[in-house]
Amino acid sequence: MSWILRVRGLQKSFQDAQETRLVLDDINLSAGAGDVVALVGPSGSGKSTLLNLLAGILEADAGEIELCSEGRTVAYTGLSASSRTRLRRRHIGYVFQFFNLVPTLTVRENVMLPLELNGLEELEAEALSRLESLGLVARLNDFPAHLSGGERQRTAIARALAHRPTVVLADEPT
Repeated sequence: MSWILRVRGLQKSFQDAQETRLVLDDINLSAGAGDVVALVGPSGSGKSTLLNLLAGILEADAGEIELCSEGRTVAYTGLSASSRTRLRRRHIGYVFQFFNLVPTLTVRENVMLPLELNGLEELEAEALSRLESLGLVARLNDFPAHLSGGERQRTAIARALAHRPTVVLADEPT
């Protein structure tokens, strides 16, 4: 199989006041191991919507999204919200546009969260090494409110990579 993530005929619309606004129409793409795909377009063109669909945060109106990981393929179509959450938790690393760090957790705790949720505490040393490579060792015990925007973004990147996800999605990573 040459792809890890595949999208076919994807469609998504939103209800906007009295009208339905079609945001994505007939999107097709596939990405393999090691591929880097950049989505570019003006504000409001559906980039974040597509990423949220790929992450399983949103549900598509039509089309298929499939993820191939650990030798099996999972189709998002028909998955419940909780099943999509489990899929995302285990197989997808997501760097959100606005960080989405847990404000009551330290840098270390934010990065360890996906490991704990997935029962992968054995990856702690690797996750902490990643924080070191991102220049955040001195900030391990600090809360997000005490970090600069760049430090928050690097913390979010470390968190997204901590559990060795199959796919990493990044919404406007600067």
